[in-house]
Amino acid sequence: MRAPAAFLLLLVVLAAACTSQSDRPVEYRSLEDEFEADVPLQVQEVGIGDILAQKEMLEGLLVSTSGRVERVVQAQGYTYVKLVDGNASVWAAGPQAAVREGMLLNLSSALVMLNFSAGALNTTLDVMLMTDSLIPAQVINVSVPKLEGGYTVAEVLQRAEELEGREVRVRGVVTKVLPGIMNLTWVHLKDGTSAPAGDELVLTAPEAEVSVGDVVVATGRVEVNVDIGYHTVFRVLLSNATFVRENLNTSAG
Repeated sequence: MRAPAAFLLLLVVLAAACTSQSDRPVEYRSLEDEFEADVPLQVQEVGIGDILAQKEMLEGLLVSTSGRVERVVQAQGYTYVKLVDGNASVWAAGPQAAVREGMLLNLSSALVMLNFSAGALNTTLDVMLMTDSLIPAQVINVSVPKLEGGYTVAEVLQRAEELEGREVRVRGVVTKVLPGIMNLTWVHLKDGTSAPAGDELVLTAPEAEVSVGDVVVATGRVEVNVDIGYHTVFRVLLSNATFVRENLNTSAG
């Protein structure tokens, strides 16, 4: 989905600042300053490698991605970062931020731009991700006991085809909450178990009053190979999820 016009205007202004050679600091406005809070951004999650492979299709769209900072270039009023995920890397830029090499960053809404003239880098980049914020990712290592009568994250991932269409219950820790995407809230859940397919479940709900770090019992319907469009397919997804918070000690870091 195309971004709201005001948001695109904000990022275009930011892009112009990044190419400017002026010594004057750049002022930025928050998204809340630019458009009403009840107009949700619909952002697709894409890996860096997929962004590079599908750059023509993604040009002008907003994406959500993450990576480890390999290089930082501070310029007047803004910051360039080179993000790496596996063997793929991409440059991103946003308002000046205290980031450092080795830090893991989340870009929750970044505009894909091609053939970007980066003055501070003295080069033209094939792909640039322009964002209004460079946010350190919150890495959480968790360990919670299996819910009696329920499933672990690993069990759901491993037995997804067998469980398809069934409602399952999983205890875990919320590691990411993405509201307002395709009129749903998307919640990522970990419990310390892992399978070849990964170590977290993605759940969708019309509403989810949960926060990162909450211990919850989640109930949802198992769906397999869910194509949500935008060239994005979830191998396993728990839909129409509900969440019950628990007061439970966890091992987290």
